Order: sequence, then C-alpha cells, then structure tokens
Amino acid sequence: MLSFDLLSRSLPWLRTVRPRQAATAAGALLAMVAAAAYLAVQGRPAQARPPALPATAAAASGAVHQSAGRERDYRRDYVRRPLTPLVAEEVFARQDGLLGAALDAIAPSRPGSPGLYFVAVAPDGAQDVFRKEALYGAQLFQNRFGAAQRTLTLVNSRESVEQVPLATVTNLDRALRAIGRKMDPQQDILFLYLTSHGSRDAELVEELDYLSLTPFTATRLAQMLHDSGILWKVIVVSACYSGSSSIPSRTTIPWCSPPPAPTAPPSAAPTTPTSPTSGVPTCSRP
Repeated sequence: MLSFDLLSRSLPWLRTVRPRQAATAAGALLAMVAAAAYLAVQGRPAQARPPALPATAAAASGAVHQSAGRERDYRRDYVRRPLTPLVAEEVFARQDGLLGAALDAIAPSRPGSPGLYFVAVAPDGAQDVFRKEALYGAQLFQNRFGAAQRTLTLVNSRESVEQVPLATVTNLDRALRAIGRKMDPQQDILFLYLTSHGSRDAELVEELDYLSLTPFTATRLAQMLHDSGILWKVIVVSACYSGSSSIPSRTTIPWCSPPPAPTAPPSAAPTTPTSPTSGVPTCSRP
C-alpha cells in the first residue's frame, strides 16, 4: 500500500521535470512497486497461499507449463469432469417410447394442400455441432415453412439422449415408413437433412459413447426411402464426400417412381405415362 501511495503522490511531480528525467524516475518508481508487491506476497502466511499440486499429479495430467523458469498449473483453468458411461440396455429400451411419441405428434396430410415434412438426422455424437444443426433446421422449418407439426429430429448426443430419439438406422427406417403413411404421395414433400462426418465410401459417421451402431451408408438410406413409399423428396447431406451419397441409380433403387395410376374400369386403357423412346414409366421432379 505504501508503494502505491508513493506512486500516486509522485505523478504530479513527474509532469514538471524533463522527459528523460521523468522516464528514469517513473522506471525507478515502477521497480519499487514491483519489489514491494513481491515482498508482500512472500511475506504472507503459508496457510493463505493456494495449495500446491503434487509434482507427480501435475506431470501426469500435463497441466504444468514451463514459462520463464517458473511453473504454472493450468488445471485450475480447465477441469475435465469424467462422464458417466451410458448403459446400452437403458438407451435402446427408451427408443420405442421416444420415437413413438415423436411420430404420434406428426400431423397427417391435409387434402388439397401440399405439405412439407422435415426430418433431421445427426448420427455423430462425438461433436455437439451436429445436434445444434439438426435442432436449428427443425426450428427453421417450423417457423418459416409451415412444418410446425410435421418435423422430426433424430440425434445422437448425451445432451438429449433422454429426450430425443437416437439417429440410428432402425429409428430412421421406422420413422420414414410412419411418415410415408401419413403423407399424400401425390402432393406432399419430404425434406431429409443429414449432418455428420462422412467418408469416401458414402458412409456417415454414427457414434454415441462407443455404443455399437449399424453403419449408415447411402445404399441403406436409398433402400429405406424406397420402402417408405414417399414419392417427392429433397435430400441434403451436410458431410465430407457428400457427393458420393447419390451413388444408387434409379434402375436398382428408384429415387423417383411414377405416381400410381388412377383406378379405371377394366375396359379403359392404361393411364400410366410412358417414355416415347423406351416405353418405361417416367417421372418428373417438382
């Protein structure tokens, strides 16, 4: 306290002397302040100082940083709390109820009014960014595109493992089939949004605390979409190598199928449109 009081009283005097002398005097005063502060710290009682981390523990945690010949313990700045492992049996047993409740909340198609159904899938639980993207996409479609009661999110994350259904192949297959039964294949559109890490072989990373999950491949996704009976769909894959996710062709797994022909008397001619060159059913995209 004495050194700071001396510095405050000396400031008016420094303004009256020459610049070089003032700089020398100011340096001397600052040195005195630093010395006084060091002596004050050294003079504190031992019990007032923070407890030192044992050398073995500090070295094992990698928390000691060598700087200017002194050691600093960074463990006080960031402490990694151990996570309780997820119990696989409890997690998977919860899925039937969570997914059933979410599907029951989805509204059916409105006759004469095309509807947009939004499904977001975030299968990589190692990073929270995918969960946030899926939830933000769902909120965006609810608020701006009239999908308030036609939105479903499947997320792998510890943050929502007890509230949101998991982004597994089984859950997505069941969800697409259920939504397909509620949609009108002639007018409604499915917007499927997948966000995760991707690989060269058209596979999305699917992870949740080392639980064993079925691989999420483009071929499997195409088969699920085909089995759902949904005709009009928009698929967005936000992942590395997302272009490889479109490898299934229309000849093996049809992404776009012709609408069913209307019921007609036996004597009437077939009404399914055909290509003038190949004679196979055609399908226009919206």
